[in-house]
Amino acid sequence: MNQQGYRDQDVSLKQVFLTLQEYIRAIWRSKWLVMGVTGMCIMGFLLLALFTRPSFPAELTFMVNEEDGSNSGINGILGQFGLGGSSDTNLDKILQLSQSRRITQSIYFDTIRVKGNDDYLANHTIDYLESEGEWGDVSLLTRLMYGDDPLPLKGFRFESSDVDSYGALENKALKILHLKIAGTPDGGKIGIVTTRQSEETGIMSIITNTHRPELSAEISKVLYSNLSTFYIEKSISKHKATYDIVKAKSDSISNALSIAQVSLATFNDKNQGIFRSKDKLQEQRIIANIQKLIAMDAEVEKNLQIADFTLKNKTPYIEVIDEPMLPLLADRPSIVQNAIKGMLLGLILSLGYIVIRKFYRDVMTAEE
Repeated sequence: MNQQGYRDQDVSLKQVFLTLQEYIRAIWRSKWLVMGVTGMCIMGFLLLALFTRPSFPAELTFMVNEEDGSNSGINGILGQFGLGGSSDTNLDKILQLSQSRRITQSIYFDTIRVKGNDDYLANHTIDYLESEGEWGDVSLLTRLMYGDDPLPLKGFRFESSDVDSYGALENKALKILHLKIAGTPDGGKIGIVTTRQSEETGIMSIITNTHRPELSAEISKVLYSNLSTFYIEKSISKHKATYDIVKAKSDSISNALSIAQVSLATFNDKNQGIFRSKDKLQEQRIIANIQKLIAMDAEVEKNLQIADFTLKNKTPYIEVIDEPMLPLLADRPSIVQNAIKGMLLGLILSLGYIVIRKFYRDVMTAEE
């Protein structure tokens, strides 16, 4: 590089430092503006932290024992919901199953106590959603676009648990309640119930987050109870059916054997040891039938024990690790974190305004 090149580079570098000094001086001259805007942002975020209503997350953690071939049972269940796949992701899919409409709808009509009032879980949840302005209110824009709602939900409560007899209004309430509880499948809208799983330990969690601690705790408990019951029943459905068939056969043979034995005793009492040839033939037939039934009973009993062992061996074991216990810890915005957020936002807004203003003035002056 020649000497002229070095001089050009020095001039350019000097110009950068001079420009930077001008911007620093402009910021210093407007220091009160920076302090004012930053102070207002900090105050706003502090007030937001102080006056935000606390929420009460209720987390229930549990584990599923998938040993002894129960994975095939899991895949069979999940396949009914289009969730089948490799065993590596089955635990995640069990959590997806917990937020399916079939499972969430099963909890709506469990009676729970909240604030001393016993009612359907669905009605307690609707009452909470109404207090949050998330139930039954139709926006002005929606009314202008679609007109008045022909099926208004404001003030609606479930009076019956007979879902099969529901009309359009009750079905609409079920769908919206599911959306509020489970959110949307793509995660665009988060419901009051969320789930997660630890990849390292396999521990799964059901977390319900509302402003009412009793409601949060009850939803998590009831949802887990219904999920575990459904999961176990579906996992062992084939083995349970086999056991029931063998058990019914065993009971039938036992009853037939008992009847045959009573028949033999009655026959002997009636004849009092005096037999004709015809009577002896009847006695031999009864005895032969009893022997056949005894052999059948022994064989069926063996099969029943095998079916019982298989059923118990294939029954998945779901264990609660921790369940929510009142009083729940309140979850509220951190005052320190909100103060830092306010400071950063204030600095970005004020400094950005000063820099843009300075740049605009320099451009306008240069053009003149």
